[in-house]
Amino acid sequence: MSQLTPHFADTEPGLTVLAGADSHVIENVTFLCEKVLEPIHDKFGAVRVHDSYRDPGHNAQVGGKTASFHLCIGGHAAVDVDAPAVSMQVLFDWLRLESKLPFDKVIFEKNKAEVPACVHIQIDRLNPPRRQAFIGHTGAATVYTPVEVK
Repeated sequence: MSQLTPHFADTEPGLTVLAGADSHVIENVTFLCEKVLEPIHDKFGAVRVHDSYRDPGHNAQVGGKTASFHLCIGGHAAVDVDAPAVSMQVLFDWLRLESKLPFDKVIFEKNKAEVPACVHIQIDRLNPPRRQAFIGHTGAATVYTPVEVK
């Protein structure tokens, strides 16, 4: 077991794939945990990680984009989460409107039936945060609706 940050370890569901991952993957995901997941935990309590690092085969299997931040290439990392204490809409709105966290993108993802599925958060530890927010669908969706970020 590797404790990435005070509240996140590679034994957490959604982070278990980190066991045995390359050191740059661990570094990218740890950065994401420090800069984004820990502040979410501080605000809302428990954070449920649905998905984080994906190897290329798994990424293709789940319909991820070929340049997905989930692949943790370069300084990239991504995570799909929810916070059980609040709705996904509340989490998404806090991230984009109040948090000031250094994310690259946040996406409020829904499934084909328009049911909220997760909040996708991506970060780039090697570049300044773009702080973009969108609403879209899971998988390799190509159409996202941009929304306000403060």
